[in-house]
This record gives sequence, structure tokens and C-alpha cells, in this order.
Amino acid sequence: MKTKNTLNNVLLVAILLLSLASCKKGDIKMPGTGCSSCRIDAMDIINNSGNAEHYQFIYNSDGNPVKTVGTYGQPDLGTYNYIYHFRYNKQGQLTDFFENTFPSGGLESIIAWHRYTYEGKETVTDSAWYYAGLYSDNLASPQLTNDLRISVHKLDKSGRIIKTTRGNYVYDYNAQGNLVGRTYDNKTNIHLTNKVWQFIFNDFSVNNGVTDSTLESTITSYNQYGLPLTYKANLLRGGIFGYDFQTLSVIYSCDDKKGGAK
Repeated sequence: MKTKNTLNNVLLVAILLLSLASCKKGDIKMPGTGCSSCRIDAMDIINNSGNAEHYQFIYNSDGNPVKTVGTYGQPDLGTYNYIYHFRYNKQGQLTDFFENTFPSGGLESIIAWHRYTYEGKETVTDSAWYYAGLYSDNLASPQLTNDLRISVHKLDKSGRIIKTTRGNYVYDYNAQGNLVGRTYDNKTNIHLTNKVWQFIFNDFSVNNGVTDSTLESTITSYNQYGLPLTYKANLLRGGIFGYDFQTLSVIYSCDDKKGGAK
């Protein structure tokens, strides 16, 4: 019996070590997992014209997003959803974030190009060019630079944005790790699946905000890890990850492929 118990303990330790070894730089430890193996693989959207859109999320070897690939039948002309591209430096820090239109004739137009520079661990400058020309993977600088907006983000020791100079916004967090001034559920925030999502969408809360006057969508189901699985729009449109929609479904790498909704 003692030998059997010892063997079981060894197996448990081996499984734990394997799970830790699989953690990537962009991963965040979440309830129910050794680290964030619950990354977002795709999103399916019914847009505001009632047409289907599908977004595939592509990651690098560090586990950080490098682009989204969108396919659609017919986009909603009033609320175009964007294709995203990301670049990183050798230290794995996010340096560039692109919000582009759907390709037209094989070309994407840059709606917003964010370039991030770092001063120590607690200051990030966001230089954002809007309507900056056509996108290409090797583009080094914007073609159009007329509309430049600069924001400086101050971070706390946990890496959360606590102040932004443009608009002079200040963000406070409570003991539960949630942004003060909103009501939350007791489930896992979708942005916890990657540090990049937390930063670019400025959502570092542990839990998800629930319906109030500031939210454009409502979570209608969760997966087995308590992550949001489906959303519906409030009023005319919803908004999550910068997407407008009537309904949105999330596909995670950790889903059991049999539904997983709770």
C-alpha cells in the first residue's frame, strides 16, 4: 500500500511539473488550471446586420497573440469589426498593436496603430496614429501621421494601469482585485486569458462586470472554468474585445468540445 501511495504521489508531482513547464510568458494563473491553458482560440459573431463573422486568434511560441484572422459573409457597414495584429520586442513586451479594417482587394487599412515604449516597469507611453494608411507585415512607420494621439499609462506593481494622462483617468481596485465603481460576477474575467488582452483593453479586474449602464453586453453562459462563453448585446449593439455584435460565442483551447457551458 505504501508503495502504491508513493507511486501516486510521484505521478501527481510529474503532472504538476508538466503543467508548469507548459506555461507561456503571456499566461496567467487562473482558478482550476496550473496556468492559463484557457486561451481564446476563436470568436463567432452575429453582427448588427444579422450576418455571421468568425475570428481565429493566432499566437506565438510565448503564448502571446500575433494576429486575428477574420472570415465573414457580409460585414455590417455601420460597425465594421477589426482585424488585429501585434508585434513584440526581444523581451516579449508588446511594441505595436494594429486595428485594421477587413481586407479590400487583399489590403487592410490601418484604423489605429498603437506603438508602446517603456520607461522602467511602471510607465508605458502609447503613441497612437489613426487612419494611418495601408497595412503590411514589414511596415516600419505609418504612411499617414496627421492624427497622432499620445497617452502615458502609469502602472502599479501588479502591472495594472492606474492612471492615464490623456483624459486624466485614475483607476482604483478593491481588495477583490476588481475596478472600483462596477458590480461584478464571481466568475473569471475573459481578459485574464492573456496579459495582452488586459493591457490593450484596460481590463485588469479578476471578475466580469455585470449589467449596468456602462456595459454594452451581457454574459449568458460560462464554460467549465467559469470563463464567459456566450454574450448578447444590450440595446442596439454589444461590445467585447472591440467587437460590435448581436451575439458572440467564445471558443477556448480548454473547452471540452462538447459544449462546456454552465
